[in-house]
Amino acid sequence: MKIFVVFVQLLLWAVSTNALFIWEPCRVDGSCGDEAEAGKRSTVDSGDEVKRSPVTAGIHRVTERKVEDATEEDVLREAQWLSRKYVRHRPTRLPARVANKRDNQYAVVEPKKPELSNAVGIYQDGKDYAYFVKVQLGSTKEPMYMLLDTGAGTTWVMGSDCTADPCTLHDTFDLSKSTTAKGLDSNFSVNYGSGSVTGPSVEDSIHLGDFDITMKFGVADHTSDDFKHFPFDGILGMSMTETKTETFAVKLKESGKLKSNVFSVYLNRGSSGQNEGELTLGGINEKKYTGEISYTNVPQKTTTDWAIPLDDLGAGDKTLGIKGRLGYIDTGTSFIFGPPEDAKALHGLIQGASSSDGVNWKVPCDTTQSITFTFSGKSYNVQPADWISGPPENGLCKSNIYGHEVVPNSWLLGAVFLKNVYAVFDMDQLKIGFGSRSAEAPAPPPSSSTENNQATTVSPASVSTTGVPPMGVGGPETSRAGGSSGGAEEAAATAESPNSSSESSQAGLLSWRLPHNYLWMIVLAVSAFAHVL
Repeated sequence: MKIFVVFVQLLLWAVSTNALFIWEPCRVDGSCGDEAEAGKRSTVDSGDEVKRSPVTAGIHRVTERKVEDATEEDVLREAQWLSRKYVRHRPTRLPARVANKRDNQYAVVEPKKPELSNAVGIYQDGKDYAYFVKVQLGSTKEPMYMLLDTGAGTTWVMGSDCTADPCTLHDTFDLSKSTTAKGLDSNFSVNYGSGSVTGPSVEDSIHLGDFDITMKFGVADHTSDDFKHFPFDGILGMSMTETKTETFAVKLKESGKLKSNVFSVYLNRGSSGQNEGELTLGGINEKKYTGEISYTNVPQKTTTDWAIPLDDLGAGDKTLGIKGRLGYIDTGTSFIFGPPEDAKALHGLIQGASSSDGVNWKVPCDTTQSITFTFSGKSYNVQPADWISGPPENGLCKSNIYGHEVVPNSWLLGAVFLKNVYAVFDMDQLKIGFGSRSAEAPAPPPSSSTENNQATTVSPASVSTTGVPPMGVGGPETSRAGGSSGGAEEAAATAESPNSSSESSQAGLLSWRLPHNYLWMIVLAVSAFAHVL
């Protein structure tokens, strides 16, 4: 009996430091115990200061560990989105595939507070794929993240009545709590690559920065599974095209509240450190560019799209001499897409470039040539750090310029291009201006492994989130009025990685393991027991 008592005492001592529970939950990122809890309580903004922060407006943040590069699945998804986004120009069917699940948190890099009163910070996902703003909806000023999309003719957010999986993972807008919301006798429906977004159309206020705009927008009661992968809760249309809802850009112009009917965009590069991305409404920020803004008019035949004539393109000091192309300037798109024959000719100027399908291209990771796009006689360089991405494989990296023709005879220029210019969108004269960005730290080479300490991860309170492949969405999508507001079936089957984890409890994905610091305690207890025997 004495021997048994000694053994029990030793065993209790060994496990008492963990409240009698030796199996400790660890997050997928490898953090355990106090480290994981500290992560859930902390937020890291775009500076260096680490703040202790309680849950705020239904959102809490935990530290994001590392920036990931795009995969071929990410690019395929974006191509699917874009083919539906600009479907009025030419419908395109692509294979319905969904990228594998990844980490269970949405990454968000908070912006520095702008100096101008008419400017708001632009958030991003830490990977330079999604750029979004924080708005407040209705009389309750409910905070929501919305994709800033100059290609989108529809504005919508996820609603509290939505029971689709993506809606359970995001913050949603509760119409019943807003005293200013007005229901409309119509529904909206937006078709995307592998599903749709549907719901009632309403009229209510959208508050962004110093501007409060009452407008019609959609409140989704159904979304496709694609939106499980995206960090934003809806899309803020900034196109001059309006489909079945209204766009924020058009209503802002009509409100008469702007000093001038322009808005300006500065997208931050994740590797540049502090996030200084900003959207300036009603003017420009002269500190964000040097020299003069060079403008190009939107052709009359495409007056509702932010698309301008492209003079030429090239690499380094060589140009292709290609004429008759339009350039669609799209903040809701991550990459650059162009006609396959153009993309082939462009990559032909890069020594060592190769492609097996004419869509995806690989180039030497140590390529130093910039890609140039020329508008109104002025050329703008896209740095290798933006148009080339890792991880390297046998010295080759991926090109972020794809041979996929979204709109006939046109190039679609997303964040890869916009990170290299200061862009001004003139809503009165329908023209787009570019300025050379003010001096900033040079971007790291594409082959390097970049740690991004500014990224945080966001998930709605009391729910877990699923994988977050980077993206580029939005646009004058395929829309219809009066459609069914729910129940659209998914066209895509989710492809799961053999190594991917299943969804779990509200705390997020957990892995259970025996911490090493308890092993020696148990061994000691057993040894003591054996010695007594």
